[in-house]
Amino acid sequence: MENKLDGKETPWMTIEETAEYLRCSLRFLREKAANKEIPHTKFGGKALFHVKRIDEWMLSLEESHMQDNGGSEVIAEESIDEATKIRLDADREKAIELVNELIDFNERFVTGLGNNLAKDFERFDFQKLSEKAYAQLSRWCHPNRNTKREKKAKPIVHELSLELFGRIISRTKHSSYSG
Repeated sequence: MENKLDGKETPWMTIEETAEYLRCSLRFLREKAANKEIPHTKFGGKALFHVKRIDEWMLSLEESHMQDNGGSEVIAEESIDEATKIRLDADREKAIELVNELIDFNERFVTGLGNNLAKDFERFDFQKLSEKAYAQLSRWCHPNRNTKREKKAKPIVHELSLELFGRIISRTKHSSYSG
């Protein structure tokens, strides 16, 4: 969808145009933008959406697991084991090095993530993660807040997710992790 502005085509859409394009409510789209769950750019105090990025975002939702209304991935029971499996060609030494960075982070929640991942590596012989550790890692890959702590931890967990799963995992909800 290309929009016309003064007779020229532009790939940028307003929030109203994007809601129409996605066939969703303005309220839903505003919430997604406010929570930084949809790609957009702030310009002149208004959210603008690039058609190509919106299409890519929609395709990424299609390719991931089912989405619940909260924007978090919900993994069907039968696919949880598959989702938490670590790649066979994952570099163990690199993953352990990254987990140690989390443990040495000297912040309670980040260190907790590192400790849980280290326990799972040992417990499952580097084959998979527990549902809880997987969900915890996913939440650090896509934090709700953008604090200094999250900004500092995010590159580490992204690199770890890429090493373990070959992708940055989607934010998940599991019954084993209520936080």
